[in-house]
Parts: sequence; structure tokens; C-alpha cells
Amino acid sequence: MKTTNKFLTLALMAVAAFFASCSNDVISNPAPLAPAVPEHNIVVMYENDVHCGVDGYAKFAALRSEFLTQTPYVTTVSSGDFVQGGDVGSMTSGEGIIDIMNKVGYDYVTIGNHEFDYGLERMTYLLDKLNATVVNANYCRLPSSELVFQPYAIQQYGNVKVAYMGLITPSTLTSTSPLKFKDENGNWAYGFMNDELGEQTNSMVQKVRSEGADYVVLLSHLGDQTLQSYDTSISLIKKTRGIDVVLDGHAHSVINDTLIANADGKMVHLTSTGTKFENLGVMTIDTRGHIGTKLYKAEQYDKVDEDVKQLVEKVRTDATAAGNVVIGHTDFNLSINDADGNRIVRKGECNVANFVVDSYRETFGTDVAVLNGGGVRAGIEAGEVTYNSIFNVTPFGNKLCSGSLTGQQLLDALEVCYSFLPDEGGSFAHVSGMRLTIDTSVRAEFVMDNGVFVSVAQGSPRRVSNLQILNRVTGNYESVDPSRTYTIAGGDFMLRDMGCKGAFRYTQCDPDLGITDAEVTVQYFRDKLQGVMPARYAATEGRITIK
Repeated sequence: MKTTNKFLTLALMAVAAFFASCSNDVISNPAPLAPAVPEHNIVVMYENDVHCGVDGYAKFAALRSEFLTQTPYVTTVSSGDFVQGGDVGSMTSGEGIIDIMNKVGYDYVTIGNHEFDYGLERMTYLLDKLNATVVNANYCRLPSSELVFQPYAIQQYGNVKVAYMGLITPSTLTSTSPLKFKDENGNWAYGFMNDELGEQTNSMVQKVRSEGADYVVLLSHLGDQTLQSYDTSISLIKKTRGIDVVLDGHAHSVINDTLIANADGKMVHLTSTGTKFENLGVMTIDTRGHIGTKLYKAEQYDKVDEDVKQLVEKVRTDATAAGNVVIGHTDFNLSINDADGNRIVRKGECNVANFVVDSYRETFGTDVAVLNGGGVRAGIEAGEVTYNSIFNVTPFGNKLCSGSLTGQQLLDALEVCYSFLPDEGGSFAHVSGMRLTIDTSVRAEFVMDNGVFVSVAQGSPRRVSNLQILNRVTGNYESVDPSRTYTIAGGDFMLRDMGCKGAFRYTQCDPDLGITDAEVTVQYFRDKLQGVMPARYAATEGRITIK
């Protein structure tokens, strides 16, 4: 790796300043001293929710190398969601990402909910290939509660032991397809200890402390944002004892070193890097036993590891070569954000989702179509449109299917999909062939089975109203008929596999078409629209009105 002497000097000065700033930070907010302190600084490089943001790996590895010039005690970790979320991951079913992570040299990782996207068998293959140790203390087989992965690992740094433990959000059960976690008889075969998460964590922390751990670092894929009854990183800290640092993921939040009081009133460090290497995380335990964390803005850090960079370029080239063919043009941007640049796709209508969900309805010729906001990961910029442009919008490779349900079942399903508003939620349903109104001041009540929708509670108020269905013959919208059967198209994740909390569980699905969501959208744009983005997608169309 080549660099100028001036830059090297500045980089080393920055490293030294970081250690000093960590110490200064902790003097004003000191963490409890552990029984032992290291003879060299312990540095933990951390990230979360990379989601195939592969360009960041070379910078991450370069920063890691810088700290190795300062101390022999450098460890590299991930808090999950690394194999899915972009074309390199999807086109290689995650294997390209694992190859890159092995090149970087990860030591410990925990799993995120998107590690399950390619199925349990594929996840097992990928994690077996990953050279890092996988730690997770709450993903278990049922009914035995036997853990699938080892709950923690203890790393020796001279005379100091640091335990790395992992947790994944129990919402994984419904944020991916619940059918993945059931056996052939429809019984739950896997679980995530939702009700026992605090108790399980305390038990594991007590165990690692009894084994001599001086510090406990939690690789958390819980997120800091409240999601129904599921524990967040913050609520978990408040009900547990003995954790020193939580390196959090899942919510894509940027959290600088924040102190949260645990069940004993002792302060625990909480931090998160955002997503797609928005920041490079560095945690330090210095030679006085003081803990500090720091986020490096990736866009302001211009060093790269050349070996990692070359592998990233090769993997990306191999994965995306076929996707660079131009299939059309758009005169305007299609975005997942609102006019102010804030993400809207998980809580409101947006033009890129309208375009995609229309492709489902038009391809299958159904009355309506749905698309969950969590499955829409990017927009399309004005200019040439390639296969990859569309593939990056819906990168998860869901198969599409069609089916039927009654108007009443459709109303019930939509009630679930919008139940979390005005907060964000991956279950937010973008619609085609429908118009509706949502009153967020009304809160419906549901009958649920382990977080999966069963029914709307009898007599419950409803926030969804004025649902109208497009008459394909007349071109007019008509009020939904609760007793009528309507045809519907969407991803198998949502319609067939009980994703999005099982909202569409009563849909009678035909065998899937065997074609992915992105491929359907490509065909719609290239063939039906002749590669020209219609002006109607330049803005939203008032399909979903939110009060």
C-alpha cells in the first residue's frame, strides 16, 4: 500500500490523538475498572449492518492495520447483517461477502436477521466458510432451547480476558419468513428467547465472569429503537448486569459513545456505526482499564488496504458483469426518500416502490399487488437504467407468486401492515391497484401467535378505511367488497411464507412463477414500458393517504 510520508505522519498523529481522546472521555464518565488491565491497549474494530457495502471493507482493513502498529491486541468484529442487501451479496448468494470478510480477517461475528435470507441451509454453509467465530446466545432449537451457535468466546490478551457474546433480535422470527423456523408439521423448530432474553443474557454474563472474563463485550443485533414487545439494546442494558460494552446493530442508528445505566446503576457503553460502513467503529480498553469508543467517518478516511480492495473489485466485477447492460432510461430520480432526503419507504408512499409494485400486478394480471417497504433498499437515479439499477432496489431475490383472498382478509392484512405507524416498519405495504386511508390515531388490537398474526380482535377499532380497488375494465376505483374474492401478486416472503408478521397468511397462493422480484421489474420496464420511465412515476400518486 503506497502513501505519502505527510499522510502517514498525520494518520499516526490521529491514532495517538484517538487514544488520548478516549482516555479524556472516560475521565469525565469513567467505566468501572476491571480486576485486570492490559499491558497494551486492546483495540476492537467493529461494524454493523454493512449490507453488502463492499467498498468500506478496504478502509476498515486499512484502519485495522494502523492500530496494529500501535498495539498487538487488535480484534475485528461484526454485529450482523453482512451477506445481504446489495448486488454482490445477492448475485453470489452471500459467498462473495464471506470471501471478502475472510480477506479482512474477522475474529468474531454475531448473526443478523438478514443472514437468514438465503435459507437456513445456505446460512450454515456461509458461516461454516467464514473464518471468524460466530457467537449467539439466544437463537435456539425448540423445544429443547439448545443453542445453535456457541453463546460467547473468551479472548486472552496477556493477563486480561475479554468475553465476546452475541444476541439477535427476536423480531427475526417475523422480519424474515416464519416458515423457515417451523418443522414439516407446522410446529416451531427454532426460537429466539423473546420472553427470556434478559434472563438468558444475565445467565451467560454470569457464566463468562465465572470463567475469568475481565470485560464483557456484547455484539448486539437488537437495535436501539422500540419494536412492539421486543427488547432493544437499551432495554436489555437496563435489565442486565455485568456487560461493559454493547456494539449494536439492526436499527442502522449512528450512536457515538453513549452511557446507559444497567440494572445495578453501572454505566454501560452503547455504540453503533450506522449502515454500509457509514462509520468505522473503534473500541479501546487502555492500559488503565478505561473503555472508550470512537466512530471514524468513512468518507473522511482515504486509506485503503490494497489487497482487500483488489479482492472487492474482483468479486464485484464477477458478480455484476452481466448486470451492467443498459435496458432503458429515466428522466427523473425514483427514490426511497422524501423531498427533504429523509427515508420514507417504511412509513409512506414513494415513487420507486409504486413503480416496482406495479410491475408485479401488471405481470400477473391481478386485481392488486403488495410490496413490503423493508424489501426496497435503494432508488434509481436519473439517466441510464441497467439491470443492476433495478436489482439494487429489491436485492433479496424473493420469488413472486400470485393468489387470492377476500376483501375482508385484505382489509385485515393491511391493518397489520400499518399497525406501527407513524413509526417506521419493514412491513409497510406499498400497493398497486388500491387506494386507502390510514388514521394513525386509531390503534387496532390483534390476536397473535408468537408474534405472528392470527386475526384482528373482535370489536377492535380500525385505522384503515376507504379501501378502493381498481376496476381493470372501467379504470375506476370501487369500494372494496369484503365478501368478494380478489386476486393479488407479491413476493413469496409476504404472501406465501408469512413474512411481515404473517399479515397475508390467509392468501391462497398459486405455485410461484419461479422468477425473482427484480427480474419481473426488469421485464416490466424493458418490455412493457419499452425502457422509458413513464412520467406518472415522477411523483407519488396518492395511493396511500395517512392522517
